[in-house]
Amino acid sequence: NGTPKELRGILNRTYLVMLQKCGLYSAIADAFDQELMDLMKGRLPGIVELIHKVMDGEDIDVDSLPPKERDYVKTAKVLMGESLYPHTWLEL
Repeated sequence: NGTPKELRGILNRTYLVMLQKCGLYSAIADAFDQELMDLMKGRLPGIVELIHKVMDGEDIDVDSLPPKERDYVKTAKVLMGESLYPHTWLEL
């Protein structure tokens, strides 16, 4: 049971950005996940801003986004309970 290994990274990265917005300043995280480190060090501000927009309830045209950004929006919506969680949520 649980999330397939290949999907854990985007869930972890998205959730950590969401927690950071809510005031989390320390976490045990995968230091070998370069994209996660880039997000936490402010190197991917566009993705962080996009996740924050989802959290704030802003309307986002998912179809107009590049695939990577689309995946983060879909993942944030799953984590917020706005979409159902099947293992194929990124493909929907």
